[in-house]
Amino acid sequence: MSDREAVDRLTDLLADLGFDPAADGAPGEAPDRIRLRHCRFLELAEEYGQIICPLHWAC
Repeated sequence: MSDREAVDRLTDLLADLGFDPAADGAPGEAPDRIRLRHCRFLELAEEYGQIICPLHWAC
């Protein structure tokens, strides 16, 4: 599997989980980072951010 194929599979998985990923970088190349443009825990984080955010970042 190429780097690009691995990135595509990862971004597909993240999209399925509701994170709305966006890979940075040139088309056809492995990106330097993948930005997650949606927090699927946003409603919980708004009320319980001190608990939810550290738990989510530890995953």
